[in-house]
Amino acid sequence: KKVPTTDTINGHHATLILLHKRRNHINEQILMQERRLRERPPPKHVIKKKDHSKNTPKRFRFDKNDTKYEGIALPPPSEGNLIYTPAEAVGHIMDFMQRVPAPGRSEVRLFKEKMMAEKIIPISISQLNCLVKVHGGPGKEPAPSCWNTKGRAEILSIEELATKVNDSQLIWDISKTCDAVWARKKEKFAKDGMSAEEIKPPDRKTVNAYHTALLSIPEIAHKVVKPVIIKLKPGPKPKNFQGV
Repeated sequence: KKVPTTDTINGHHATLILLHKRRNHINEQILMQERRLRERPPPKHVIKKKDHSKNTPKRFRFDKNDTKYEGIALPPPSEGNLIYTPAEAVGHIMDFMQRVPAPGRSEVRLFKEKMMAEKIIPISISQLNCLVKVHGGPGKEPAPSCWNTKGRAEILSIEELATKVNDSQLIWDISKTCDAVWARKKEKFAKDGMSAEEIKPPDRKTVNAYHTALLSIPEIAHKVVKPVIIKLKPGPKPKNFQGV
C-alpha cells in the first residue's frame, strides 16, 4: 500500500477541523434557542369551544327588510301564484331595465336581489342572470313556462305534426317537416312582437328529430319519405386485411 503524502494528511486534518467547528456552531445555536425559550416562553394557545347554548339568529344573504330595497316595488305573481314563472321573472327584469331614465347596473342588481329576498323565485342570483342572458331581449327564445325544465321548449307537438301528415294528400318529405316546424315557430315568436326577419329557421337536428319521430308512427309511416343518407365510398383496405 502507498503511504499517504503529507499534503493528503494535512487536507484530511483540515476537513476534520472544519466539521468539528461546524458541529460546535450548531450546538451553540441550539443552546441559545433553548435559553431564549426558557426566558420568554411562547403564549399558550387556548382553543375556545363554541357555545351552542345561545341560539344565534340565522343570517340571510338577502333580507327583504333591508333599507336598500325600500324604493323597489315588485309586481305580484300572476293568477294568484306564490312565485314567478321564468317568463314572468325575465319579463319584469327586462321591463325594469327599459325604464326611462335607464337604471344603472347596481339598481338592476337590487331589483334581482329583491326577487330573491321576497322568495318569489326559486333560483340563485347567478342562475337568474343566465336566464335573463339567454331569454331576455328581442330575437331570443322565450323563457320556459315552469322551473326545473331541461332543454328548450317544444316548438310543435309530435301529435299535431302527425295530424298534419295524415290530413295531407301528398307524400311527406323532410322539407315539409321543416316548413311545418318553421311555420309554428314564426307563429309563436310573432306573439312576442318579433318580425319574420328576426326569426331563424329551425336547425337540422331539430328537423331530423321531428321527421324521425314521424317514421316511428305506424299509421302515417307509409306517407313519410325517409331522408336520403349519403353513403361514403370505402377507403383503401390495409395490407393485412382479411375479408370475411
